[in-house]
Amino acid sequence: MIKQYVPDKTKLNIFKKIFWDVATSLHIASVIRLVSSKDSYLRDQGWFKSVNKAKSVGKKGEPLPWLTYPFINFIEPRLNQTLTMFEYGSGNSTLWFAQRVGEIDSVEHDKAWFNEIAPKMPANAKLTLREVDTAENYSAITFMSFTDEVPYSLEVKSKGKLYDIILIDGIYRNNSVSNSVSVLNPTGVIIIDNVDYVESNESTEFLKSQGFRRVDFWGMCPLVYHDSCTAIFYKDNNCLGL
Repeated sequence: MIKQYVPDKTKLNIFKKIFWDVATSLHIASVIRLVSSKDSYLRDQGWFKSVNKAKSVGKKGEPLPWLTYPFINFIEPRLNQTLTMFEYGSGNSTLWFAQRVGEIDSVEHDKAWFNEIAPKMPANAKLTLREVDTAENYSAITFMSFTDEVPYSLEVKSKGKLYDIILIDGIYRNNSVSNSVSVLNPTGVIIIDNVDYVESNESTEFLKSQGFRRVDFWGMCPLVYHDSCTAIFYKDNNCLGL
């Protein structure tokens, strides 16, 4: 008879203690626990997977919006197939929302990115290219003034319909906001990412003057190592039940 090997628990416990003592002395014990724990928030949200793949994905590698995790967790159960949506800035967020709303129109400024993601779009997602050269100063173009009208920011008006949700996470954000209000359903909402940036103040003050209230969703999002804020701007009796 072959004797079954039984690990020496005493030795294992000693090795574990030595390991954690070393990890603690190197100030990496908490990091190891965060990565290895099944209850880790960032692991559960898919943050480690997104960093590893350098893409905005969830814990199973599925497409995920590049927005804060608290926002994603809040809005997902409130989406349904009766909703129509417009999106400034396309990508994995387009794929994610397309699975949860009735239809989504999206505008993209980067031709190379457009050519990469356009073939992935499902039938209920319509992607339009309005090319803009942002190579020199992307940040400045992202937060141009309300008065800087370009075909990109005007795209939301070109479809001839009203939207329940308008997501602004691309370039020309201030001008995109000013063009979005007139094509929003009475029960519609506007979502703006990175409202923690001071450059977003023009947009947030404008929406406040139009009677919109605001709820902020602070937290981490895929890929990045710091917190940020995604905000929903809404009025009474809105489609998200705010």
